[in-house]
Amino acid sequence: MRLLQSRAYLFVTFLLLYKPVCVSDLPALAAFDRAWDAARYLAVGTGLLVWLIFYRSLSKWMLALAAFCGARLLTTWSHLGSFGSTLPMIVVSTLSAAAITEMAVRTGRRAFLDGASLALGLLTAAHFATVLTFPGGMYATAAYRENYLLGYDNAALTTLLPAVCLAALRDCERGRRLSVRTAAVCACAAGAACRSWTVTSAAVTLLFLLAVLLSAAGWRPRVVNAGTALAGNALVFAGLVCFGVQERFSRFLERALHKDATLSGRAWIWERAGEAFARSPLTGVGLSEPAEARALIGATHAHNFYLDLAFTGGLVCVAAFFLLLFLCARRLWRFRKTRAGFLLTAAFGCLLLAFQMEPYRFHNFLLFTLCFFAGEFSAGEAAP
Repeated sequence: MRLLQSRAYLFVTFLLLYKPVCVSDLPALAAFDRAWDAARYLAVGTGLLVWLIFYRSLSKWMLALAAFCGARLLTTWSHLGSFGSTLPMIVVSTLSAAAITEMAVRTGRRAFLDGASLALGLLTAAHFATVLTFPGGMYATAAYRENYLLGYDNAALTTLLPAVCLAALRDCERGRRLSVRTAAVCACAAGAACRSWTVTSAAVTLLFLLAVLLSAAGWRPRVVNAGTALAGNALVFAGLVCFGVQERFSRFLERALHKDATLSGRAWIWERAGEAFARSPLTGVGLSEPAEARALIGATHAHNFYLDLAFTGGLVCVAAFFLLLFLCARRLWRFRKTRAGFLLTAAFGCLLLAFQMEPYRFHNFLLFTLCFFAGEFSAGEAAP
């Protein structure tokens, strides 16, 4: 079990799991891309083998997550006759990150926080550094696919939020209010969000950073809990998708901040996604290739995780996802009074809010896995 308690192993594994998107996008790096994937599977496979030999158990969370991924695969196969090219990558990334996190938290929580937070912290710093290479903003040039370390647009949100969360949890474990590492990660995340992103994604990042700073100051508002996170996001979904307030809000933000709010035109995409869901409400239409999805709803995805899941996987996948949310929310509610519980609840609510604008298909279940183990992180808290 010493492997899963090794900071070096966990550091390398998380670097491999969070492969920069540009590695996959550039044809010149095809051989390097295959080698990277092989190393990633070897690292995760080795950890799983050690786990099966010495521990031989999985939590309810991993079983529910495996059922969710299985439902996504089966619903897509039932409609398309294949899994396509995107869905297998999503499933592998989801299960790999969640499995390594569970194994490490249950065997060596401090080593996990040290190794994983360092890996994602370095990626966050590298992300911010590459953002600075675009004086006119990321969208001013089409060259970002060639030199943008973590891909483009909002894809890096699933790196920055966990990076900040892991660094803050590490401070809880060590009894610190705000370490130099956490402050640096927060600064890089804030800089990247404000420098290159659209208003909505920047708002989610800054909102979570505010929660981290409040926690460091010793103030944890009671209103931040799993119940308000779920209820608030339900209201946001109703307002955006059901009542169409997004267009007016978008125009207000554009006039006030002179920046794209990423809301204009989405009402039409959401309407098309709803129509696609109505055709097959039980099992959806499957996760199609980008070109097929564009023909179906006018975009490569629904620009909303919940709608994207509903029209691709139907009520079967939606029910499986809400089971995962229930497992997380129950743990978060139980440990809501601890500092770790507060941080994880804030991350939980912010990720659900981010889902209102993008599908964030890769790695987002790492944060949910951390939320499920709120009890373990709370038990390891040290007084600052």
